Amino acid sequence: PRSTLFPYTTLFRSKKKIVVKNGEAVEVTSTAHTHTIEVQEGGSLDVEGGTVGAIKASKAGVIRVCGAKVGTVKIVGSSGPVTLGDGEGCAASSYRVSVTLSANTGGVSVIDNSISKNLTVTGNSGGVTVTGNTVGKNLKVTGNSGTVVDSPNTVGGKSKVQ
Repeated sequence: PRSTLFPYTTLFRSKKKIVVKNGEAVEVTSTAHTHTIEVQEGGSLDVEGGTVGAIKASKAGVIRVCGAKVGTVKIVGSSGPVTLGDGEGCAASSYRVSVTLSANTGGVSVIDNSISKNLTVTGNSGGVTVTGNTVGKNLKVTGNSGTVVDSPNTVGGKSKVQ
């Protein structure tokens, strides 16, 4: 759902890196094709379909990725919830490379996604749910606090879970 705290900018097409700054919120639409999105401290991102080359976030607010095709994802230190599929209103996505989620404090949800390489979910707080994903290589879910649900997932390589 859209945040009422930040004005939204809707993104359609961009070949350049998009930077979401403090106090900004960006929604990526289902028809969007973007290169890289960098979410800086205090920015928020809502991906509702479309294709994104890479997502990098550091100390962001809310990060939500639903029904999209994405390359690499690295989300570190976000204060709001980090949602990559939730099994309900946020459809699963496919990730062509690896997904890394670490030190996020608002809870993490990774449900029913397809990840070609590695999924790493470490050092998060506020609750962590990692279920129903298909991971091509390795799955690592460790050092998280709050309620942690980390199965079942289909993993092509090694699994290290709490």
